[in-house]
Amino acid sequence: MSSFSVDVIDGSTNNFTDTIDMDNAPRVIRHNLSTNLLYALENIGIIDVIDGDTNNIISRIELDARTANTIQNIKVNPDTNIVYALNDFPRNTTRPPDRFNLLTKGSKDMVIIIDGLTNKQIGSIKVNDNVIADILDSVGLFQGSLPQDRVSLITSVNDIGINPKTKRIYVIVSAFTTINRLEPETETGLLFIIDEVNNEIVDIVDLGGNMNDKDPFKDIIEVNPETNHIYINDRRNNKVSVINGAINEVIATLNVGKNPSSIKVNPSNNMVYVLNRDSASLTVIDDSKIE
Repeated sequence: MSSFSVDVIDGSTNNFTDTIDMDNAPRVIRHNLSTNLLYALENIGIIDVIDGDTNNIISRIELDARTANTIQNIKVNPDTNIVYALNDFPRNTTRPPDRFNLLTKGSKDMVIIIDGLTNKQIGSIKVNDNVIADILDSVGLFQGSLPQDRVSLITSVNDIGINPKTKRIYVIVSAFTTINRLEPETETGLLFIIDEVNNEIVDIVDLGGNMNDKDPFKDIIEVNPETNHIYINDRRNNKVSVINGAINEVIATLNVGKNPSSIKVNPSNNMVYVLNRDSASLTVIDDSKIE
C-alpha cells in the first residue's frame, strides 16, 4: 500500500468514507464541480485525475519534463473544462553589479493549459520580459531610460486565480520594475490580468511592496465571481487587498490577523474567510458590502 493518500470525507456527516492511494505526496487538489473530477498535483509535477463518483484515479497528466518540478498550483474553470497549471519557471536571479547581460531571454511558459476532456496539454500562456516591460511602461510602472534596459525580470510566480464569468485569469508575480544603472532596483508585486479567450496579458495591477523571492508575502489569490472581486493577501503587513475586476484597481485594503496564509470565498453567500496562521484566527469578510 502506498504511504501517500487522499482521504474522502462525507460533507453531510463529516465522516471518512474512503481513501485514495497516491504514488507521491499530493501538493494541491482541485475539484471541477461540472464534471465531478478532481485534479491532484503530485510533488513531481504529475497531475492525477480522480473520478469523484468512484474515487478512482482514471488518468495521469504528465507535463513537459522542463516544467515538471516547477508547477506550483492548479486551478480549474468549470465552465470551459480547462485546467491551468501555474509554472514558477526557472529564472536567473543573481545580482552582480551588471546583471543586464545575465537576464533570462525569450518567452517562458507561465501557465500550462490542459484540456479537461482529453487530459492533454493544449497550450500555454507565455511571458516575455520585453513584452512585460512594454506593458509596465504603458501604465507608468516601469522605469528604464535606455532601450537595452527595458526589461522586467520576474523573480517568482506566486499564485493563480480564475473568474469563469468574466473569462479572466489572474496571476501574482514578483518582478523588478526599476532596472536602471543610475537608480537602485525596485522589486514589487504585480497582478497580471489575462484574457482567457486569447491567453494574452491585457492589464497589470501594481500591488506594491518590497517583495522577497525566497518568501513572497503576496502569494495567495482568491476570486469571487459573483462580485468580480479579487482578494490578495499581504503576509508582512497583515492585510488583504481587494481588487475590482471591472476596473482592475485596488478598492479596499483590510486589516486581518497575523500572517494571512489562506483565503477562501463562498460565492453562494459572498463571505470571504482569511486564515491567519500566526494569530491562530479566522477573519470573516462580507464581500457584498465592499464597494
